[in-house]
Amino acid sequence: GETLLIANQGAGSTGGLAFATNTSGGSYNERMRINANGRVSIGGTEDTYDLMIKRPSSASATSLVLQRVWNQNQGWTAEALTEYYTDLDNSSYPRAQVGFYRGDTGDNNSSGFIVKTGTSSAGMATNFKVNATGMVEMPKQPAFMASLSSSQTITTTNTTIAFNSESFDRQNNHSNGVFTAPHAGVYLFGVNFLVYPWSTGIINVGFYLGGSNYSPIVQAGSSAQSHGPVSHQCLIECAKNDEITVKISGSSLTTGAAVYGSQAYWWGYMVG
Repeated sequence: GETLLIANQGAGSTGGLAFATNTSGGSYNERMRINANGRVSIGGTEDTYDLMIKRPSSASATSLVLQRVWNQNQGWTAEALTEYYTDLDNSSYPRAQVGFYRGDTGDNNSSGFIVKTGTSSAGMATNFKVNATGMVEMPKQPAFMASLSSSQTITTTNTTIAFNSESFDRQNNHSNGVFTAPHAGVYLFGVNFLVYPWSTGIINVGFYLGGSNYSPIVQAGSSAQSHGPVSHQCLIECAKNDEITVKISGSSLTTGAAVYGSQAYWWGYMVG
C-alpha cells in the first residue's frame, strides 16, 4: 500500500491538508483531513468540530460510528464535549455527549464533569454532573412530593389515598396517589398524614405494589383523642411501569374518620 499527501484540499484556495491511502495499487481514498480552519476530520471532510472521527459505513454492517470533540464557548458557561453516536445520517438516533463544563465566574467549584443524552445535537439534555467539590447532580432522577387537598373518608375497604396536589414531580410519574416507576430500580417512599376525627377504632396503612401489599401493614389505634398522626416509610424494588400506592382501611372507626385534607402528603424518589 501507499500513502498520498494532498495539499490545498478543499474549496477555492482555502483548502486544507488531506491524507490518502491505497492498497495493492488501487485508487487512493482520503482517510484524514486537516481543514483550513485547523479542525481535523478522520474518515470524513467536515470542518465543524475540533476533531471528528467517522467509521466508514463499509466497516459496520449496521451503522456508522461517530465521535466529535468541540468546545462550545458560551462565556463562562463553556463546555468542552465529546459526542458519540452510531448513525451519522439519522438525526433521531440516540447519542451521548461527555466532557467538561465551566461554571459561573463567581464559583469555580461549579465546574466539573458533565453527561448529556438525547436524539439530536439540538435536543441534548444534561442528565449527570459532578462538580469540582464532588457534588453529584442528576436532574432527571425520578422524584415527587404530593399532598391531599381535601379530606378522604376512611372505609373498611383498602382504598388508595388520592394525593392530588403535587409540590413537584420531576419526571411526571405521579398522578392522584399513583406513582409509576419509569425505570427498574430501588425507590424510597414515605407518607405522613393526620386522621380526624379519630377517638375509636383502628386503621391499617400499607404501601402497595400493583394490587398486592408490599410493606408490612402498619396498624394504628386511637388514643381517645380526636386527632391521630400516622407516618410510614418503605424501600421498594420496582420493575419498569410498576405502580406504587398507599392504601388505607379501618374498622370500628369514629363516624366520619378521614385522612385529613391539607395535612397529608407522600413522597418518593429513586435510590438506584
